[in-house]
Amino acid sequence: MTAIAQDQATYSWHLYGQAGSETFQLLAAPACVNAGGNVNLNGEWYPPAQGGYGFDALVLPSQQFDAFYLYDASGNPVWVVGGNGPFAASSSVPMLQSTGFCPLCTYQAITTQPAGSLTVSYANGSNGQLTTAITLNSPLAGTWNVSQPIGRLTGSVGCP
Repeated sequence: MTAIAQDQATYSWHLYGQAGSETFQLLAAPACVNAGGNVNLNGEWYPPAQGGYGFDALVLPSQQFDAFYLYDASGNPVWVVGGNGPFAASSSVPMLQSTGFCPLCTYQAITTQPAGSLTVSYANGSNGQLTTAITLNSPLAGTWNVSQPIGRLTGSVGCP
């Protein structure tokens, strides 16, 4: 990852003898929301009692976006994404399973299918509760239904 401007970076990769890069643009600056106080919730979150999965949160007053990382029925890592708004300290986000983008594949348009929901209840900037009801669509298989306390893994609680 190479910063090319204050709000842009280029991600370069090398996979199976092929290389490439992609430029990323910052879409929204970190912001504070009310969740047990005025806090910044952006970052990675996970359940300390049951590590190995979790989610990235982009939380703004007008919206929230989550990328949830889990495993399919065969034990392969996958993710689902979702967003809604405005932000609420406790809310359920409809999640989508996407297909189409692959760095080494021939271009395919991205398609999405509903995959369930992720509910987060933030107690404050460091702790909360995660509940999921995820069912993966073919060609993947599996479900991910948990209810666990969560903690912040990365990111600053402080307001920018």
